[in-house]
Amino acid sequence: MFSIMYQVDTRYCVWRDTLMLHVVKRDGRKVEFNSQKIADAIKGASEEIAYGLKESEIIEITKDVIKEIENRELDEITVETIQNIVEDTLASLNYGEVSRTYSNYRQERTMVREIKSDLMKAIEKIGVETDRDNANVGNNFSSKLLRIASESNKWRTVTSGF
Repeated sequence: MFSIMYQVDTRYCVWRDTLMLHVVKRDGRKVEFNSQKIADAIKGASEEIAYGLKESEIIEITKDVIKEIENRELDEITVETIQNIVEDTLASLNYGEVSRTYSNYRQERTMVREIKSDLMKAIEKIGVETDRDNANVGNNFSSKLLRIASESNKWRTVTSGF
């Protein structure tokens, strides 16, 4: 059992009053559940395709998502699990177009995260390198900055479509 306090459109509701639900972020951090993020994501997906969900519909969908989370009786839940529940809830309530848009956005964000991860690995590699065989590429602080800038520009070019 847990307590989910959520704010949707400045309205507060408390569901159960024993433990707070924590969301496990992708980096392992734990934060308190915030249903406003779910409502914002649903609204964003709706607006992306000009679907025009009413505020009351967004609130009802968010409540259904919260009920599904609550039914699982967890102390903590991953971001991915919440997102899966949002997708499933949208689809089950016949908001298929909004569900597909939400899913597409998730896929794009996953690709961007992977690219960022690759960028961070490249930057880390540059920072660790101590010797280079190529005499044209130095290993001093300035040349490392230039190489990091070059990797960053590659990343920016790749992600500019997102």
